[in-house]
Amino acid sequence: MKISLKRILICIFAVLIVAGTLFALSGCGKSCIHKYENYNCIRCGVTDEECFEFTYHIDTDSYSVRSKNNSPLSNLQSVSIPDTYNGKPVTVIEDRSFMHLYSTTEITIPNSITHIGEHAFANCERLINLSISDNVTSIGEYAFRGCSQLKSVVIPDSIELIDEYTFSNCSGLRSLVIGDSVKAIGNNAFEYCRSLTNVVIPDNVDTIGSHAFAWCTNLADVTISDGVTSIGAFSFFSCGLKSVVIPDSVTSVGECAFQNCPTLKSVVIGDGVTSISHSMFMTCSGLTSILIPDSVKSIGDNAFMSCSSLTSIAIPDSVEYIGRYGFAYCYKLTSVVIPDGVTSIHQGAFLNCSGLTSIVIPDGVESIDEIAFQGCSNLKDVVLPDSITSIGNNAFCNCDSFESFVIPDSVTSIGYNTFAYCDKLTSVVIPDSVESIGRNAFEYCPRLADIYYTGTKEEWARINIDSPNDNLSNVTIHYNYVPEE
Repeated sequence: MKISLKRILICIFAVLIVAGTLFALSGCGKSCIHKYENYNCIRCGVTDEECFEFTYHIDTDSYSVRSKNNSPLSNLQSVSIPDTYNGKPVTVIEDRSFMHLYSTTEITIPNSITHIGEHAFANCERLINLSISDNVTSIGEYAFRGCSQLKSVVIPDSIELIDEYTFSNCSGLRSLVIGDSVKAIGNNAFEYCRSLTNVVIPDNVDTIGSHAFAWCTNLADVTISDGVTSIGAFSFFSCGLKSVVIPDSVTSVGECAFQNCPTLKSVVIGDGVTSISHSMFMTCSGLTSILIPDSVKSIGDNAFMSCSSLTSIAIPDSVEYIGRYGFAYCYKLTSVVIPDGVTSIHQGAFLNCSGLTSIVIPDGVESIDEIAFQGCSNLKDVVLPDSITSIGNNAFCNCDSFESFVIPDSVTSIGYNTFAYCDKLTSVVIPDSVESIGRNAFEYCPRLADIYYTGTKEEWARINIDSPNDNLSNVTIHYNYVPEE
């Protein structure tokens, strides 16, 4: 029977490929995918010394272990770390000891191990299966960072701290069980775990660090236990959360903690929280319901900025401060009652809240800062209390629904562009207490016809009116106006 030269060459080439693969997998010249137990590969007899370095520690009478440079381990699918060496237990996996095992899918950590060092298994990109025994009491930062194929993790009850970046960038992680003894979840511990869908924070956890679960974009459900007192900055930034209950035990929530969670619809804040921090719920575009307790005294800058689905919010009487851009771009917000303790409506607080139709401003407010209500195009009736002394630049610019406006007699200055582009504005009452009017304060108000001034013509002439203010020369000024009681 004749065999063609072409077929012979194909067969030889195939044999060479298989042989080369086996040689590469062995890393030591033996055709074996090694699996180590104790001192030898159970398949071919290669010794541990060819793969591992052991360091004796006299204080504990035990060894630590790491991978040898250029060892066969880098090509293995399965790695079993020895539990003893020279008759002594192996208790520590050293820092950076098994990084970049790109071929490894399974790692067996023996029960003798009590500590896993920093970066120990970082960037083992194909690692799928991992078991951490109850004897492990500490895991160093970055230990499993970048293990992108890791599917599940159980943190044993022996662990008290999940350190910084321990499981960050484990993008395939779907299941996480946190042991009952864990007291703190470190900064960035699980950031970018994009496949994680739910997390239960156990009762003993006191602190959730900054960025702990940031960019876990599919994390839809998180249970925060009553033991937690602190939630760090950016801790759930850009998550897929649907609802959040912050328990009464929490006293501190860091800035941007829930920022950019677009699917978040409802939030309940516990009585322990005294401040809604900077940008805490910013760009939570699906948020429709939030319960703020009476314990809250301040609402920080950008706290609810761009919560574009929020239609109403009850601000408790305990609140004394609403920060800059606190509710800016909340397009569907229709009404707001400012608590009595607030003394200033800060810059951009309600900027472009185009659905806002009414707002109650209490007697204690002394200033309305620049662009505070700019772009509130449906805001019709605003009653300013006599406590207000200044109205900032652009404060009511583009409030297209104003037909008339009464400035209280406590006001001494009107900023530039304050009422510019108020298309329907026909009349304004200006008190004789006003000392300055900024440029373009009433520009582009095509229907403005009447200014009712409570002072004399001579007093009007003494007002410092910045240029340009062309519109004021085209209206009728009624001097010595007496407002109706």
